[in-house]
Amino acid sequence: MALANACDEATEYQLIKLVEEHVLEALTSLLRENSVELVERALEGINAILAAGEEGEDEENELVECFYSLGGHDKLQELLLHPNDCIFSKARAMVQKYYAVDELQELLKFKALNDKLMSVSYTHLRAHETSLHLVCRLLLEKKKKKK
Repeated sequence: MALANACDEATEYQLIKLVEEHVLEALTSLLRENSVELVERALEGINAILAAGEEGEDEENELVECFYSLGGHDKLQELLLHPNDCIFSKARAMVQKYYAVDELQELLKFKALNDKLMSVSYTHLRAHETSLHLVCRLLLEKKKKKK
């Protein structure tokens, strides 16, 4: 992924130029892609850009504000629910670094709850069916056929 590579190896001045050329926008749009590798590289490129805006400690990071205006903050929140541990870890590190920690804690609680509520297949449910469940299911199917 050439854009992320360019961000990784760029100077602060070059990163600002890349932002002016809408690279941050392009990388942000990649955060909803299905490819784990693509999302990982996009996160790395975005992190390099946002880190360049951290130089002045007293000033607001304008690049973080730009990322926020592109919907990046919302996309990072979504990635905190991503099943891939590497993507989750990178997104969590970015939220911790650039946004409020209280918000991160709430999202991590939600992720823990979401992990507990994993979906299962019909075959999985049938594998755990007891004889009582089987009788109930057969009676319901019989009732449906009469209608």
